[in-house]
This record gives sequence, C-alpha cells and structure tokens, in this order.
Amino acid sequence: MKVYVVTQGEYSDYHIEKVFADRNKAEEYCEMFNEAKKDSTWASLMEIEEYETADDTLETFKGGLKYIYEWDIENGYIKGSEKATYVDFIRTDNQWGKTTEEAWFKGWATNVGDGVYYRTEEICGRAYKDIYVVLPTANTEKAFKIACDKWAEIKAREQGII
Repeated sequence: MKVYVVTQGEYSDYHIEKVFADRNKAEEYCEMFNEAKKDSTWASLMEIEEYETADDTLETFKGGLKYIYEWDIENGYIKGSEKATYVDFIRTDNQWGKTTEEAWFKGWATNVGDGVYYRTEEICGRAYKDIYVVLPTANTEKAFKIACDKWAEIKAREQGII
C-alpha cells in the first residue's frame, strides 16, 4: 500500500505534517494550507512525498483549524501591508485532544479581546511588538482590518485616551 506524507520546512525545520492513504486527500490538505500561507511574507509550503508500506490503518485529517495571522509593529505602526508577517494554524481537533487559543498563546502573548493577542518583548535592548489575529477561516483582509483597529485601541489605552 502507498502512503502520501505531507511535509513542510527545510533543513532543521523539515517535518512531517500528516500521513494519508489517499493521494487526493493529501493534495486537498496541501492546497488548503498552501493557499492560506500564500499571504505570508515568510512561510514554507507543504509538499507530498510518496512511500510504500504494508500498514492499512492510517488516520486521515479530521479538520478543526483556526488561522493565526501575525503582524510586526515597528515605530508604533503595523509593519508592511495587508500581507501578514507570518500565518500559522491552531489545530483544535487532533490526536492530542483539543487546543484552545488561550493554551496556544499562554505565557507569551496577552489576550486583548475578540481573538486578538498582543506581545511585547525586549531582546538585546530592542523592544519588539507583535499583534496576532485568530480567525476560524482564512481571510487576510479581515484579519488586517481587525489588527489595525485593535492596535489603534491599544495605543489609545496606553496614552489614556480611552
């Protein structure tokens, strides 16, 4: 029996995402993720590798995703344009059980409401700020609008305007 292994990354980041018994399902999976990641300025696309095996019991993708869009904030402004700095996924229904947004961001980003998370960190004397938007479907334009609105609210609160 042939299996179709979906992989992503290069060198030390190379890893297996999912294994399928059906090539069509593997292609659908890759297309779904690659389509969403095309709006990222940095993301490696998923690819399919084919292998022969005797095992007939493979789990197929069950779904349950939330899309995470990230933008860097530089000099007080959201950096770039509607293209996200990075796009990732929270797998909310997988073999390890359910993952919530709160669990995903716990300890390194603050929930500022409505599926938006904010991180500020100082590294080597330089302050880094990022804003993350979590949506149930891929929609970069909507995520960018939400990020801009929430960033304006964060700045207004910091300055005591609201």
